[in-house]
Amino acid sequence: MTKHTEEFLQRVRDVKQRITEVSPAEAQAKIFEGALLDVREKDEFESGHIDGAMNISSDTLEK
Repeated sequence: MTKHTEEFLQRVRDVKQRITEVSPAEAQAKIFEGALLDVREKDEFESGHIDGAMNISSDTLEK
């Protein structure tokens, strides 16, 4: 399991409050509006994701 700094975890907690779930089509359309965060597990992300997406698993966000 990856260990993160407390600063990183605090930033994740702060951002978590602003997360909105969207469909893949909505995500593709919004990619040009800003960052896209994919909260699936690492293996799911690696099996396929939208170009430019960043991955932080939901487990990490829930800590």
